Amino acid sequence: MENLEEVNKKINAQNEGSEMLPPNNTSEAIQPHSEEIGSNSTDSAQVSHKCGGAFHLGHHICYMVLMLLMLVSIVVLFILHFTQKPQTLQLPEGETKSGVILTVNNDSIVAHFELVNILKSDLEKESDRYTKEMSGKYNAFQEKVNNYQINVQNQILTQTQMQNTEAALMKEKESIEALQERYATILANKERSVQKEIQDSIINATKRVNDTKYKADFVFATAEGSMIVTSNPTLDITNEVIEELNSAYQKSQQ
Repeated sequence: MENLEEVNKKINAQNEGSEMLPPNNTSEAIQPHSEEIGSNSTDSAQVSHKCGGAFHLGHHICYMVLMLLMLVSIVVLFILHFTQKPQTLQLPEGETKSGVILTVNNDSIVAHFELVNILKSDLEKESDRYTKEMSGKYNAFQEKVNNYQINVQNQILTQTQMQNTEAALMKEKESIEALQERYATILANKERSVQKEIQDSIINATKRVNDTKYKADFVFATAEGSMIVTSNPTLDITNEVIEELNSAYQKSQQ
């Protein structure tokens, strides 16, 4: 039986033997793991690069899709703009519409206003009467001139008679021209009076329609050759003004 001292020696010898094991075993055991880690790092970089490229490609595709959708939207709006039928704007009666501009067409009003035709007819009749009167006076004067020339050619008149006849003809000619100028002035004044009466009637009727129904800030008159080139037909109240004009005129004749 071994004594205690020999047992301790064996234990110490075994411990010293375990400490003498080369450390390369541990290093070799760890080395493959390190290489695996390096390989994994390389693979991770490649995956990251591929993911980055995929991200940029996806971003580019999304941008192209967005631009395509915007283009389609613009085309749709363009088609709707030119195919939709214009809607008539209904202005609430009695409600003030700040900034709204209504229009009336003077050409249409003049063509359909009963008073215009009556005043125009009266003016034409008066003009015809003056024209006939002046035509008769000119014909009579021209006949006197022709007779005087015949007498002069036939040497019927004396020198004194010729002078007196020429003075009388000149005086009659000036009288006819003065009368013609007078009639022209009368007709011009009459025409201005008719135009003013028509204009005042249109303005008053337009005010009544606007004050009663719309209360718009402005009402512009349009006509051929006017400064207003175009206007919104939904804001035109010409027909209502014509109806108001003819109604007021018919009442005045009762």
